[in-house]
Amino acid sequence: MSDMQTRVRELAQHPSRATPDNTTFELIRARLRVLQANTDSGARDAIAHFSARLQEPSASTRAAAHYGMAVAQLRLGQNQEALASAKQAKALTPTTIPMLEKAVIEARFLSGDRTGALEQAQSHAARFPLSRLSALLYAQLLQRHGDHPATLAFMRSQLALTKTQVKYHEIIARSYAALGQNTRAHQATAEAYALMGATPAAIEQLKLAQKAADADFYVLSEIDARLRQLSAQLRDPPSKPLE
Repeated sequence: MSDMQTRVRELAQHPSRATPDNTTFELIRARLRVLQANTDSGARDAIAHFSARLQEPSASTRAAAHYGMAVAQLRLGQNQEALASAKQAKALTPTTIPMLEKAVIEARFLSGDRTGALEQAQSHAARFPLSRLSALLYAQLLQRHGDHPATLAFMRSQLALTKTQVKYHEIIARSYAALGQNTRAHQATAEAYALMGATPAAIEQLKLAQKAADADFYVLSEIDARLRQLSAQLRDPPSKPLE
């Protein structure tokens, strides 16, 4: 059994230990319960389940119950209630936990305090510069707010998501498209497809980028070179090593 499996088993056997690891374990378990419900009635049942656990002696169990309620309330569009639940969960945790911080920020954003939520998300991403969850949250909230120039600026400066990851290119493609920069949007989409191993789809996107032709000479030169590279790969795939 791996170290992680051993740790999960220990946490399950000793739920009263209010350590940061145990709190995270219980938060994940609460989130999964809501996600597995998959219906509004299931979300309401989850709220009832978690409400019954709010008097448990373990702080981590109560935190998870408030968090589970927040996730279910967000699913039902009960954003103000979700914000209150998420804040109560946060007050019971000994350390900052990204997934809990995410719930607070999302509920705050959906409750109408977009400016405050964006400031909090930006601060959280700066505090945890290598957290993929924090970077994704801030970038996606910027996009939902319609601030695509800020999204692109953040994606260029952040450290958690790299150009070797599909999500990086998906995010910038969406913002370029929203700004009407079609060449760059197709270019980014092509890189996402290439990383997924879908070379023909990547080539098609690069051809669309060429046709859009709304970028400068440098970008178009990049696209031409990348198209030649991927076309060569498709034509002459690397040989497999002998076994």
